[in-house]
Amino acid sequence: MNRCNRLRGSEWKNVGASDELTGRKTEGMTPEQLRTYQILLDAMELRQRTVSENQKFCADASPQMLDSLVPNIAQAARLGDEDARACYLGRGPLYDSRGLLEHPESLQSYRDDARSLIESGLTAGDWRVVDLLQQAYEPGAQGLLAGVVGTDPAQHYRYLKLYRLGAEEHRVAQLDRQLAAAAANLSPAELAQADEWAQSNLPNFRGPSTAGTPQGWDACAFAGN
Repeated sequence: MNRCNRLRGSEWKNVGASDELTGRKTEGMTPEQLRTYQILLDAMELRQRTVSENQKFCADASPQMLDSLVPNIAQAARLGDEDARACYLGRGPLYDSRGLLEHPESLQSYRDDARSLIESGLTAGDWRVVDLLQQAYEPGAQGLLAGVVGTDPAQHYRYLKLYRLGAEEHRVAQLDRQLAAAAANLSPAELAQADEWAQSNLPNFRGPSTAGTPQGWDACAFAGN
């Protein structure tokens, strides 16, 4: 559905690029320029072939089907698909902001689903959910998940500490600096409780926390967006 949603934009861009490229005059080009021009022509042909394949793939996709992209991501998340769960928690109906205007009720659906998806993600030992939560709880955080869980410095520290305990060595120094900044706003009792919680929950997770969540990672990358 995501491929088909983006197809019209790809068609429009490729037509313009193709007309501009094929309209160039080759007279007077140097051998190097001609080689570059041929490379561009080959790349354009490959893009056109991809668009043609997608047109065949999407031939039977109705507007109603394409309109159901976000609800289907949500349903896949509810059924336990880890990629869909991370994407839906991270972006929710904002994944298709145009569709959100037509279906504002999807915001309430997101609010209804978010808590149970958080619980299922933590139960499954999904580090992506931990990283999404530590970001969402941070004071000043934006986004739908932050709106659902609300600002909570203690919870931010708690999930950041859990994430830090599972981190690869090359990310430890930076995370320690973040933890120190977060800890400055908490009482000794809150820090002790959070540290104990993080340590006790660590065995539920497997592998490094940072392996699947590099800096700047996109929760919806699986959808090719």
